[in-house]
Amino acid sequence: YVEPTTDIVPEVRVDTGIRQGDEISIYYDPMVSKLVTHGKDRMEALERLESALDNYVVQGLGNNLTFLRDCTRNDRFRTGNITTNFIAEEYPDGFKGVSLTSKEQTNLAFIAGLVHIQRTLTSLTIDGQEKETEPPHALIIRIDEDVFQLSEMDGKLSLTSLQGDVVESINVDELLYVPGETLLRGKFDGETQVAQIVGRNSCGYKIQYCGAVKDVDVFSPEEFELSKYMLPKPEIDWAKWLRSPMPGRLVSVAVKEGDNIFAGQEVAVVEAMKMQNVLRAERNGVVKKVYHEAG
Repeated sequence: YVEPTTDIVPEVRVDTGIRQGDEISIYYDPMVSKLVTHGKDRMEALERLESALDNYVVQGLGNNLTFLRDCTRNDRFRTGNITTNFIAEEYPDGFKGVSLTSKEQTNLAFIAGLVHIQRTLTSLTIDGQEKETEPPHALIIRIDEDVFQLSEMDGKLSLTSLQGDVVESINVDELLYVPGETLLRGKFDGETQVAQIVGRNSCGYKIQYCGAVKDVDVFSPEEFELSKYMLPKPEIDWAKWLRSPMPGRLVSVAVKEGDNIFAGQEVAVVEAMKMQNVLRAERNGVVKKVYHEAG
């Protein structure tokens, strides 16, 4: 948990009463904080709010940071033409995540490449570790359907879109990132950039950027060519099933076949690692079959 501070975002205020070890319950206003920014006009205050949201790290519990970041990108919100019906009118089907522009997608690919390079350079300094002979001179970066190549030419990094052969040379004016930490701050071609390295995935990183949380795959050119022969992981729809998140002993089953159940209702209790875990229904429905008995 890291709050934005005034040395990073001018005139930002975080009104919060939580401390390490506090419990944020669902039974009373589950508020983490109120985030306030100030500027000479609405646009400056909004720019500072966007920066504050990008620099606000909340991990380990669900939160609405990405939704708030999407609100700051909304034209109605930016102009102040809003009412208490704003969410219902602008998100009638719910929040589906932030959609990045092509420029932002390019920036994200560049950030992922820098993260990978920094991690590689750090690993080369660790004694007793199996080392590569030198840092990579080219990387293939995949975000959704977009594929880029990051390469070094004459001491500068260039990013090439493998779909449209668009080459963009990017200057790194400043980079503040320590491998293993969450926040990355930098200035590329004079523009301030902030990203959160949420974690690793099987082929790269999970990165939060401009409110979007993306899985970014990073390969060497050879790895990328070989990845084309890997079979995709089959997608299985588990929406109608209740599965235990871990192996354990089934202590009790609170439903039977034919029961009507509701989202949040207790269905079973599983004991694992000396703890009892209540499994609850994730949706309304009717129990079709109970496959196991308690014990």
